[in-house]
Amino acid sequence: MVKFSRLALPLAFVCVPLLSQADRLIFTPLGQKIPQNKAKIELLSIPSRDVAFGWIGVGVTNQFELELTGESFDSDKIDMGANLSFNYISPITDIAPGISLGFQDVTNNTADGRSAYLAVTYHFGNTGELNQNEPTIFTLGLSSRDQGFLFFNFALPLSEQFRIIGEHDSFRITAGVEFRPFEDASLKFLFREGSPMIGMNLSRKF
Repeated sequence: MVKFSRLALPLAFVCVPLLSQADRLIFTPLGQKIPQNKAKIELLSIPSRDVAFGWIGVGVTNQFELELTGESFDSDKIDMGANLSFNYISPITDIAPGISLGFQDVTNNTADGRSAYLAVTYHFGNTGELNQNEPTIFTLGLSSRDQGFLFFNFALPLSEQFRIIGEHDSFRITAGVEFRPFEDASLKFLFREGSPMIGMNLSRKF
């Protein structure tokens, strides 16, 4: 059962100044960015291991992004980090990929440590009756992590509200489903290293 201390993670984010956020699928980055003037908060938890992750941010410019992240592993301590990203171009469906370069955990304070990356994201149009308004997403990336230099992620929409998502971050696989009951909110039900993970995502324009 998740301890009350896990609630400190979202509360800590609420109490800090808002920063801009680089876009991700789950943990791995995308070659695209969160829209300018849009705030976002995301939380993920592995209840069986008493582990929690969180991110908070707001789109500030068209290209440069900064993300505040936090994680907690079986303790009352929250390790904070920051991610930097430069979005060279956003993906254009069926025409051109999006390209982002950046650093994850520039402070080198989280479990996975500091790494540089290049992410190239493709959007492929769908023709199904239920998913024609949502692209299939595929990202291939390079990372400077010691554990491995290749990562990828994908999102396969079955409808506008429901999609299958997954990623390999060079040394771990995370996969599951995402349900979006509203345009700016989603729920994630995932498996990471064999353990169930749950999460939520909220975003809002300002």
